[in-house]
Amino acid sequence: MFEALLEVERNPFQGDPKVGNLAGLLTYRFKLLDSLWLIAYEFIDEETLRIIKIGPRENFYKDL
Repeated sequence: MFEALLEVERNPFQGDPKVGNLAGLLTYRFKLLDSLWLIAYEFIDEETLRIIKIGPRENFYKDL
């Protein structure tokens, strides 16, 4: 998981931008123990990201 966070830090624009109720959020997908996991994050300013949630893909968007 740490590698995925480093990858988001290196290139935050590679995340998938969300639309609708989740507009402003981006998600980055990665594999962890043969499962698909996501990191949801947003830009606070030009140099700051806020991690909103990290978790498995199943029901990930339910609590956002």
